[in-house]
Amino acid sequence: MPDSEHLLTPPVQWAQRKSLIYISICLEDSKDAKITLEPQKLYFRAKGGCDQKDYEVTVNLFSEIVPDESKYVIRDRLIDFILKKKTEEIGRASCRERV
Repeated sequence: MPDSEHLLTPPVQWAQRKSLIYISICLEDSKDAKITLEPQKLYFRAKGGCDQKDYEVTVNLFSEIVPDESKYVIRDRLIDFILKKKTEEIGRASCRERV
């Protein structure tokens, strides 16, 4: 994959409940996905879209998650994440940046 200057950022949507964070990365036909879940970060990089261009996004989280109890699925049009929070809480945004 090329250097980060040529990477595009896919659209990201999120929602939360007391014990879970839901994130959807909207990228159709994604290939060669590299996904990393860390306690306060989600990293995604893949080729996708009709032109198979390179996409990358890092979502920094306010709420700490449990990576081993979190999961994701790669679908035809998007990548869905269900992230298990370490402690149950709600009230502030779960993502540090506006996505």
